[in-house]
Amino acid sequence: MKLLNHRSTDLASQYLHEYARLIGQHSGDFERTETALDTDDLKEWFEQRKSKTNRAIRQALGDYLARPYLIAACGKRPHTLFGLNVPAEAIRFSDDKLAGCVNKTGSRENNPT
Repeated sequence: MKLLNHRSTDLASQYLHEYARLIGQHSGDFERTETALDTDDLKEWFEQRKSKTNRAIRQALGDYLARPYLIAACGKRPHTLFGLNVPAEAIRFSDDKLAGCVNKTGSRENNPT
């Protein structure tokens, strides 16, 4: 498991690299995120996204099934790190359209099913 926290070297650039792969570097969401990471407190920004992500995973899967996919803390303050408790090779990005996800053009769409 690769662990990171708000003090991790190049966290913002690593995040933006992966985010651009998912939604496109020229989308409005990407540009707003890039601006936020340049100006906002990175710790606060990271904590908000971590909480929202974990909440969405719990809502989608339920508490029991969500456990392996939640962003988990490791270590003690002030050196707490965060990561996923699944091996990197188990993570796949799909081209399937999922409810509330962003498609390849960068626009939001909902799955009608």
